[in-house]
Amino acid sequence: SDIHGFRPFPWGQEIFGGEPEFLCDRDKARSGDWSFRLVGSSVEDIGALAVPEFENKPKVTPGEIYYLSFWINYDFKEGEGIRVFQQFFLEGDFWHPTYAIYGDFITGSSDGEWVQVGILAQAPRGAVRGDPVILMSGKGRLNVDDAYFGKVEIK
Repeated sequence: SDIHGFRPFPWGQEIFGGEPEFLCDRDKARSGDWSFRLVGSSVEDIGALAVPEFENKPKVTPGEIYYLSFWINYDFKEGEGIRVFQQFFLEGDFWHPTYAIYGDFITGSSDGEWVQVGILAQAPRGAVRGDPVILMSGKGRLNVDDAYFGKVEIK
């Protein structure tokens, strides 16, 4: 939850370094009335929007292809950047996933526009849960809206 107790359930914050801020933002949204904002005040700030609780992470089927996407609005000043990645928990994993696929780091600014970012990922053998994540590492602002994770249907 953010400092006011708001959370876009099942999504939530994860802090990996520094003291990034997380807020449900009523001033900026692509759709609906809210987006989720991450703010880094220094290059040491590393935070992610993910599904923190294992039981809420989406169930997956080994061998299937999944699409993860977010709509983002950002102004990134300094540091590694913004990155989308998909992790998979294998049978027996609980705290740390064994398998991950990473998108490229994004830096700069979206100039006030909403941009869709995403990746395709195939669930490996033994996968039981997906762990969709968007991370911000460094100084800047990232607003996230309209997150999506689902199986790709090929026809």
